[in-house]
Amino acid sequence: TWGEDDASCASRSDDVPADWDALRDQLDAEPVPAEDGRMANEAVFETATYSALYSEADWPLLASALAEARDGSGDKLFVLADQYVGREDDGSYSTIEQSNQIITCASGLGYDVPDDPQALVDELLRLSPRFAEGATAEDFTDGCAALVPDVEPPTLSYTGDAPILVVGGTNDPATPFRWAEEMTTAMGPSARLLTYTGEGHGQMLNSTCVTDWEARALVELELPDEGEVCEPDPPVEQPSWWNDLPVPDGVSAVIDSSGINAVLGITPSLAFSESRTTTLSADDALAAYDEAMEAAGWMVGERAEPIDGVPQAV
Repeated sequence: TWGEDDASCASRSDDVPADWDALRDQLDAEPVPAEDGRMANEAVFETATYSALYSEADWPLLASALAEARDGSGDKLFVLADQYVGREDDGSYSTIEQSNQIITCASGLGYDVPDDPQALVDELLRLSPRFAEGATAEDFTDGCAALVPDVEPPTLSYTGDAPILVVGGTNDPATPFRWAEEMTTAMGPSARLLTYTGEGHGQMLNSTCVTDWEARALVELELPDEGEVCEPDPPVEQPSWWNDLPVPDGVSAVIDSSGINAVLGITPSLAFSESRTTTLSADDALAAYDEAMEAAGWMVGERAEPIDGVPQAV
């Protein structure tokens, strides 16, 4: 819906699903290069999509990546895909894939093997043909048997009286909301479910309502009423004075900041922001802005350096 209705979407179209399918087929037939020589095929494309769906803040980066892939560049697809699989800039990988599997198996949390794997594949393809494409019956085997066999899974329960806050998102693309409901029930009368209606996997920093309840649970040992629902914060609107701010010499026009915002975790609900580039050093750029701001009649505040070597203006 965002990709079809929001003018800021870099790959906006009247039929996003059809365009997504077409681009996947295009990259399957003819992968596109990245600057480091790697080729972005349909597998990289799908991984980049999964990666971006974890956070609404990454949607603009995905849209930009899709647009650039159509034009022959795979760089932004790899930004998202590398983030998902734990690839570092030097080509090495984190152990997240191996660690996730061995810890899951050692904890007895492996998935049950279905009685009829092919029937399950057929049902997945019927319900979600786009994301189930490529699934086979061989995917549904006991992946833990050879690693950590015969581990008895723990029973989730709690008999204490300390308050427990469980937060679940109804639009979390990775974790079903019913798991939050089941966890709340398993933890007994001391647990309370807080429902978040926004997008994304994880609910912190996207809703002051959720953040307030998390703080109250930790600091005041207070829980919300039964059935409490939190909405996402609305996007921060562009300030009326924004376009009056001066731009000093040596600073570019506004650039696509989707990748920068994704890395920094700047969501539209946290702040309104734009990005520009410059060849000036950080100190020279700040000095140029100070001079331009003062010349335009703006008050320039004191500067603090909370992180060593990272100058900031306040």
